Amino acid sequence: MIDEEFAEVSHIGRRLALRALAGLALLSLLLIVLIGGSLSSVWFAGRLAGAGAWWLALPWGLTAVVGGVLAWRIGCCLFVAAPPPEGVQLARELAPSLYALCDRIGRRCGGRPVDTVWITGDINAAVLRRPRWGLVGPIETHLLIGLPLAHSVSERQLCAIVAHEYGHLAVQRRCVDAWGAQLRSAWFRAVECCIDRLPLLGALLDRLTRNEVCTALRLARIEEFRADRVAADAVGAGLLAETLVEVAARERFLRCDFWVKIMDQCAYSPRPSMRPYRDMGLGMVAGFLPGDGRGACLHSMCDEGDAFHPSLTERLEALGEQPASDTPVEDSVAERHLALLLPRLAWELDRAWWAQMRYEWRDSYLRSRPDVPSD
Repeated sequence: MIDEEFAEVSHIGRRLALRALAGLALLSLLLIVLIGGSLSSVWFAGRLAGAGAWWLALPWGLTAVVGGVLAWRIGCCLFVAAPPPEGVQLARELAPSLYALCDRIGRRCGGRPVDTVWITGDINAAVLRRPRWGLVGPIETHLLIGLPLAHSVSERQLCAIVAHEYGHLAVQRRCVDAWGAQLRSAWFRAVECCIDRLPLLGALLDRLTRNEVCTALRLARIEEFRADRVAADAVGAGLLAETLVEVAARERFLRCDFWVKIMDQCAYSPRPSMRPYRDMGLGMVAGFLPGDGRGACLHSMCDEGDAFHPSLTERLEALGEQPASDTPVEDSVAERHLALLLPRLAWELDRAWWAQMRYEWRDSYLRSRPDVPSD
């Protein structure tokens, strides 16, 4: 069963990779034709201008300019580097215990050690592989850990999360599959860039790649189960199931309670007195007191999902586990591995959040206080 599942993932991935290779080849051919046409137009325009036929040289010159602009835009779409990791970069010497834990789990799952850990503002984790200099260079492994996630899980649970993320890279152990993943990523980036820069060509590519996008989303759904299986083999199905429930409960608390309280401040204060990342640790303690169960909200959480992402129920059923609604009280990853760094990390993330939100916050404050004159 496992071999059949792995074969299906590999088959779908390679089929998408072949389509991506064909699409990139066609765009490259179009780029070459445009460059060649532009150079030829320049040559003809120069010959005609040299012969004194300026009225004939002008159309060739315009053709060269239009072709050059189109070639430049298509070239920019073709050579789009994968986006770099976002967040606060954490040097190895600042958190050696966290790096050691992640490296140990990575080796256990068959992956390479982590090159860089980044702290982000999401309750999520991800393992990214990127060329060092954007499009070229040695491939580096980046681990993204959300500060909300670090406040939410214990060291044991973080091991399960990192193992799951490394499970997503397991299909890339073979060279063909690794290059296939890079081709798919490059093709979808090129299509997205064409939609922004070349509306007519982008609309055509968007229509032609809709089935590919749906297939890629179905592949992502299958890979979620596959990554869960890799993590279960590495750390145990029971621990992974416990972690899935805990993260879902914490994410629901942040979304439905904590962030609501943060944003409610804009009704009476021009600036927030309670900062989200600075006060998130205390919010987690207040929202999840020792002895509080997860059973009250577990049933509704289990039904959350969509056509392409498995729900918590489906993932637990695939693991064959149904963890207890209560989990033992343990130190969080933030307390255990990031304690001395928390003030700086929270300040960096709060500053980025406020830079993004301050205009919306100000508008909401002014709407709620009609007596306050606007600028």
